[in-house]
Amino acid sequence: MPAWQLLPFGGGPAYERLAVLPPTNLMNDPEQEYFCEGMAEEIINSLTKLKRLRVVARTSSFSFKGKDLD
Repeated sequence: MPAWQLLPFGGGPAYERLAVLPPTNLMNDPEQEYFCEGMAEEIINSLTKLKRLRVVARTSSFSFKGKDLD
């Protein structure tokens, strides 16, 4: 089953769901950290304009930042 499988949302039409995780700052530079978070926020903001796509909120997706999870 693909991760992007269409699922019914609230009994209506099927929507794709997506979470945008911030890129890892491999340089440990505070300016680059700010850039990485800003880039992820801009991607989230752009994707939310697509009608058939449900994007996980920044607060939820950024809660995984710095965690090594499968």
